[in-house]
Amino acid sequence: MEVIKISNLKRPGCEKYIAQKLREAGAKNIEVDFENSLVLFEGDREIASRVLAETGHPEEGIINNGNWMKRTRSYFHCLMKK
Repeated sequence: MEVIKISNLKRPGCEKYIAQKLREAGAKNIEVDFENSLVLFEGDREIASRVLAETGHPEEGIINNGNWMKRTRSYFHCLMKK
């Protein structure tokens, strides 16, 4: 089981969106721990880290190149509870 601590997890609705995107990338047994900003899954860690960054939830401690558009998109998806 892989564990990644992520940034920008602001709303509980983000959990479904993150799980969906990771599932599409081939991850299995996905759990998102909202309170601790953790994503647990079985699968390729590098692919998952890239997917998380693309959705605006980069691995904690990794600079996301100041890409405000990705962060904005992640907030939008969470607000829409997708």
